[in-house]
Amino acid sequence: MAEGTAIEMRELIYLDNAATTMKKPQSVKTAVIKWCRCGNAGRGSHRAALAAAEKIYECRELAARLFGAKAENVVFTNNATTALNMAIKGFIPDNSHIITSDFEHNSVRRPVLKLCRDNGCRRDVFVSERQDMILRNVEKMINNETSALVCLHRSNITGRTMPIKKIGELCRRKGIAFIVDASQSAGNADIDIERDHIDILCLAGHKGLYGPQGTGLLIMRDGVNIKPLLEGGSGTDSKKKICLITILTGLKPALYLLWR
Repeated sequence: MAEGTAIEMRELIYLDNAATTMKKPQSVKTAVIKWCRCGNAGRGSHRAALAAAEKIYECRELAARLFGAKAENVVFTNNATTALNMAIKGFIPDNSHIITSDFEHNSVRRPVLKLCRDNGCRRDVFVSERQDMILRNVEKMINNETSALVCLHRSNITGRTMPIKKIGELCRRKGIAFIVDASQSAGNADIDIERDHIDILCLAGHKGLYGPQGTGLLIMRDGVNIKPLLEGGSGTDSKKKICLITILTGLKPALYLLWR
């Protein structure tokens, strides 16, 4: 980095935290640097591999505590877009009906439109401007073919916040899945997948969680099964859960600070 650039960064007033939090906690920076030299989790039974696996599981446990889930239901991804694609394409059945809000990020909108174009799904969009009308509008749209409601929790453009607990209660009562994009709210809003009746929670690690870029989470409630989009890796067993240790050890101290 050039000298002038370094001075500019120190003096920068940064207002783009809704995209990525730039000034990470020192514990996050330390963890990333430390684990640039580490073992490969799941590669073997030597000390370095076991130490890496232990750090990954600690991160998984912290994420589960923070969002009211079980550790075995926490899946690491490389961002929220990947998590949402996994949830939408891997869980919503073909030829079914999907409900979304009128304020979705393209990470929701485009996968849903692809299912409508290629897999015979249909979509209805509810207006979210008036919170007192959301539940009424959604309930009118639910029919016998409705499989899922997918919506964001909070907008990074207007700050509009959806009443996810009430929406989750309605979805559970009607027997449809509730998939939540919490990319902008995770870390600064209280979210509990059991209390809020969320079936799949997707989020980014590099925003309100203060983790490194290249991290995301997909968290499921018990009983939810997602069809995998990718196969391979892990040396011998393609079904073994693996992930990139360096960035996840950077996410772990960020989760710990929030959970504590």
